[in-house]
Amino acid sequence: MTLDGTELWVAAENSYNERIAQVENAIIARLRERLAKATTANEMFRVFSKYNALFVRPKIRGAIQEYQNQLIDNVKSDIAALHDRFKLQYGNSEAHAMAQLRDLPPISGAIIWARQIERQLNTYMHRVEDVLGKGWELYAEGQKLQNESLIFRKKLDTRAVSLSYDIFINFRSLMLGYRMFLSDNWR
Repeated sequence: MTLDGTELWVAAENSYNERIAQVENAIIARLRERLAKATTANEMFRVFSKYNALFVRPKIRGAIQEYQNQLIDNVKSDIAALHDRFKLQYGNSEAHAMAQLRDLPPISGAIIWARQIERQLNTYMHRVEDVLGKGWELYAEGQKLQNESLIFRKKLDTRAVSLSYDIFINFRSLMLGYRMFLSDNWR
């Protein structure tokens, strides 16, 4: 490459970098404006989910760090509330009373209840991805949340409940030793 070619290349690269900086600044201004206008955490999550593809840019990520921390704390508290709700157990929950009113068996109600909590946990983890962007598990805060959610998911696993119910039903049917219903043909 010649000296003139190198100078042209450096000038083009500087022009490109200046233009990128202008675009990034415009995006940051618009993003901060929308986040400042958001009155609830859900509105902030919507803004983050719309812009999360741009979070790979270090300048944009740094500009929204304060909002990210605020929303991550919000997600943490929501997950903690979910965990507290799970600790109360199904028998003490409002869902148990509603399931009894609807004549649902207790095992079915417990499985439905646990899956509802798991669905809410999945929603919260999706929100974390919206806030931190793709690859959120690689960040320290993301790893901590990922580990907490995996531990919580293991507690929410309904296979043990359904297996114990199957064993109970099989044991009970062996205890009866005869058919429960007898059908007669009346013609």
